[in-house]
Amino acid sequence: MASVVQNILTGNKFIGIELFSIDNKERYAYLEVQRKKNSLEVNQQELYNSLDELKNQASKSPAVIAINNQHVLQKEIAGSDSNDKKLLHKAFPNIKLEDFYYEISRIGTVSLIAICRKIYVDEQIEKLSKSFKITAVSLGVCAVVTISDFLKDETITTNTHTINFGNVEGMLVSGVNGSNNYTINGLAVKSQWLLSFSAILAGILSAGTTSGSITDVNTALLENFKQKSFFDKTLKFGVGLVLGLLLINFLLFSHYFKKANEIETTLSMNKVDIERIGKLKEQIKDKEQKLESFAVNTSSKSSLLINNIASLVPPSILLSELTYHPIEKRIKDDEQIQLQDSIIVISGQILSNEDFTDWVSKTESLKGIKNITITSFGKENNKTQFSLKAVLQ
Repeated sequence: MASVVQNILTGNKFIGIELFSIDNKERYAYLEVQRKKNSLEVNQQELYNSLDELKNQASKSPAVIAINNQHVLQKEIAGSDSNDKKLLHKAFPNIKLEDFYYEISRIGTVSLIAICRKIYVDEQIEKLSKSFKITAVSLGVCAVVTISDFLKDETITTNTHTINFGNVEGMLVSGVNGSNNYTINGLAVKSQWLLSFSAILAGILSAGTTSGSITDVNTALLENFKQKSFFDKTLKFGVGLVLGLLLINFLLFSHYFKKANEIETTLSMNKVDIERIGKLKEQIKDKEQKLESFAVNTSSKSSLLINNIASLVPPSILLSELTYHPIEKRIKDDEQIQLQDSIIVISGQILSNEDFTDWVSKTESLKGIKNITITSFGKENNKTQFSLKAVLQ
């Protein structure tokens, strides 16, 4: 249920904006993607030379920004200690922590650390927030770790760097090698927008692939966006609901008032109508019995559907959870247990992305399933974990 609410609040369009520098000139790589079922499609991609040009793309869709210009210092070091501050002080021993935001990406045995002054990051958020709904910030090229598992290429290029995932001794190299095309889980992305897409994907998957003080900023930005979005949507829905209820009330009142007058007149003229009402009651009772029978049949159909889903699971996918009608929130004493109707939650780990995609497609085509949403997908303890949510018809 939480993921459904989040999808309603965030919508299906996502924006990524990279702030980068070439020859000390600020530029902006703008990318807009749209989520359709279980895939992403590129709607628009542009390069802008100024903030004024970028403002023409003003949108209410959630936007993430990747600050990757001369104001960001990046350094790679050997080691992937889980303690952020140890890695930070190893890379920048004299840093005054209260003045900087930092972000850390761990790729194998190498850690990529990016820092930027807080005052500059806050200024960019404030400027861009006038035209976009900012939900997250990434520093340097740290966000590319999000797509590393989806790429066949060991070496990739962005607007500012060449990154070799296979070279642990010198993974990050300044400078680019022209424009290249990359395929990420079936989606074609050009190198100029690779970092923007990586930042978008990190937000959609909520994978937590990076760490650092910038995550606190992102948590606050996302919560602020959700609250404003919830307020706007609730306000519109509330006004529409009140007007709708008033209209329905008026129509129902007029309808039943007229019916009451007609029945009263008819009953006073002919007692036969009383017998007709008795027959109507019997019909209603008969329909209630049929409805109860239908509910029993629905339970049987649900069991059959779960069996059909399980039968399609290939050997390369290990299921750890399959929950029908999951609990909506944590169970508390003296509170009624609330279930999510018409929902099946499936979790586990995969050994083959291709088998996983094929299995999701086949499962979604089963009779009785309306759609399937991938709620999480990413590495955890060197294993690719996933979670799906199937909405039943």
